Amino acid sequence: MQPISILGHRVEVELRIAPARASAMAGLDLAAALAEMASRIDAVDWRPDQAEALRSMRRIVLFEPRVQANGWRISRSGCDEADGVFYWRLAEFVAHPDPAVHANIFFHDCWHVVQHRRDGGYAWDPAEQVRRELEALERQIEAARMLGCEAGKVLFLEAFRDSPARIAARLRQGVRRARKRPRRS
Repeated sequence: MQPISILGHRVEVELRIAPARASAMAGLDLAAALAEMASRIDAVDWRPDQAEALRSMRRIVLFEPRVQANGWRISRSGCDEADGVFYWRLAEFVAHPDPAVHANIFFHDCWHVVQHRRDGGYAWDPAEQVRRELEALERQIEAARMLGCEAGKVLFLEAFRDSPARIAARLRQGVRRARKRPRRS
């Protein structure tokens, strides 16, 4: 897929769809949807720290139903903070066609890249993971308002932010160490 430009920063775009799922995605104009998201982001007057976050993501990988990256098997949207790669589950992308919502979801994971750089790496401790997620949600809520997301979307984010147990459960979903298959003789 063609790269997009966000705040003058080139973001590569890749599509990884299992062949069995490809026919279900036929007719979707993903390039146009990503371009609309980038336009929505570019139209906002971001604070310097927010703009830096949005420029931190190097690549978007739209995938379905799962993807393997750096030793992890991923079946939900999330990012590789060190590499600046956002793995975006295509079902989630399609379920939220509003460019403001796309931009807001993207912003959330961009903030995780900022945290990784600022805090010196990945958060391996579950309590630290929840703390970072809470911070990213606060920033995402600010961004949602700036992007003009519907009030219901903001309320959803606030309710999620206010439930650390739900956050912890979500963090445990959809990301597993990939197992190497034994060699056959």
